[in-house]
Amino acid sequence: MNIVRVTAGLLMLVFASSGLAQKDQLLSEEQILQIITSLQERYTEINGYTCTFYKQERIDGEMNPRETIFMKFRKPFQLYMKWIEDPYQGRELLYKKGWNEEKVRVRQHSFPYLTVNVSPTGGLAMKGNRHPVTEAGLGNTIDIIVSDYQRGQSRPADTVRYFDRGTDTLYDEKVRCIEAVMPKDPESGYYSHRALICISKKTNLPVQVKIWDATNTLVENYGYANIQMNPGLTNEDFFPENPENKF
Repeated sequence: MNIVRVTAGLLMLVFASSGLAQKDQLLSEEQILQIITSLQERYTEINGYTCTFYKQERIDGEMNPRETIFMKFRKPFQLYMKWIEDPYQGRELLYKKGWNEEKVRVRQHSFPYLTVNVSPTGGLAMKGNRHPVTEAGLGNTIDIIVSDYQRGQSRPADTVRYFDRGTDTLYDEKVRCIEAVMPKDPESGYYSHRALICISKKTNLPVQVKIWDATNTLVENYGYANIQMNPGLTNEDFFPENPENKF
């Protein structure tokens, strides 16, 4: 029996049955476990992917403009990103675990168009970012969702709750959105106070994640559009000498 397909089928039942998951209804432990398990198992089927990644983060109290990035990712961790719209159109980034002394290679988007190698956690790489590139990608997003779920399961007194927020269309895909509500106390160890997670009905992968802090201020808004799973990425896709790149 194909356990992944069975689990995915159970998830679709949760999504499709209005008797089980009506909008704004509190999800049962069984329902959220099915969703979490499906996310994990779906990602194990993926060796690599391409997508359009949307990123918007609040830095020093101000919400930055949305960034639009073409992303290529291959396991275990090879990442190429190219900014395809303003404000950073033309910027390119390459990071491969175990390569380049664990540094990120970045080509700047404006004159003098320098290519530099920087630490992923250094000041230059982190400027205008809440996270290093080593935390980018669908896998890390799913890991955070799973980690918060497991933490809530191990600490029932925290009363972590998951709500069905109905269906929507995002990036031309039908999605089901759930909202996780965690304790407000930052010392509780959860990633955030609230998280809205919208999952594609087609791929069972997250296509949007919004994060609110303890003051209910939106601090992160991420999107994954046009996800192409297992597109046959090779080492050449992550060579700095690749003629499609401009490093």
